[in-house]
Amino acid sequence: MIAIMTWKKELKEELKIRLDGSRVIDSVEELEDNIDYLDKVIISRHLDWSLEELRTVLKNLIESDIEIFYIKDNDEPEELRLLLSLGVKNILFDPISVEEIINKVENIVLFDDEDYLNGAVFVQEIEETEDIEEKKESKEEKDIIKIENTVDVEKLVKETVEKVQPVVTVKQESTFRFLLNYIQKLLSLLVILISIIIEYFMQIAITIIVLFIVNYYISEQGINSFPALIDEIMKLLGKIKAN
Repeated sequence: MIAIMTWKKELKEELKIRLDGSRVIDSVEELEDNIDYLDKVIISRHLDWSLEELRTVLKNLIESDIEIFYIKDNDEPEELRLLLSLGVKNILFDPISVEEIINKVENIVLFDDEDYLNGAVFVQEIEETEDIEEKKESKEEKDIIKIENTVDVEKLVKETVEKVQPVVTVKQESTFRFLLNYIQKLLSLLVILISIIIEYFMQIAITIIVLFIVNYYISEQGINSFPALIDEIMKLLGKIKAN
């Protein structure tokens, strides 16, 4: 007997009509009750079944030597991986016509491995894609860790700079005070130097003026030589003593 355990109402009704010796089964319990009378089963995963529940159903069918024709959507790689691991070869990828299903079921000897191989290739592609995604995620995680480490280093540098900043400020203030004191000392020395220069300049100026007056007086008296100057001085001293 052929069990029809697909959950598409129109499909299972048409299969029941066109497949001799077939019966529609609507529950796992009903399947278990009739498992000893079955030769083949056309089955697809119920929406409420988990992968473990599907594994249990398929395993019971395999252990009972029942030929499985599994109708499967293309968008569930985990389900396909389960089928291949259990050795289910008659995998019919939906969408598939009723004629194709009937042809596969009635001509089991003519069933080739094309669908099975396509499924295996599909799983391999999925696994390769998952590996690429895992490597990509791993790289992204490493990049994130690297960025976090960079941020930590920048934070540490910032904290260190903030700690050093007061010391630098104190040193800057000390340097400024030193320069200010140095400039004040230079200005003081400059003032003293200017005072000394002015004092000596006044003395020199007075001396020059006196010499100029003396020279003018000597010229007016007609003194043209040093001995004559001495004689004139002696006369002047004599007059002073006489007075």
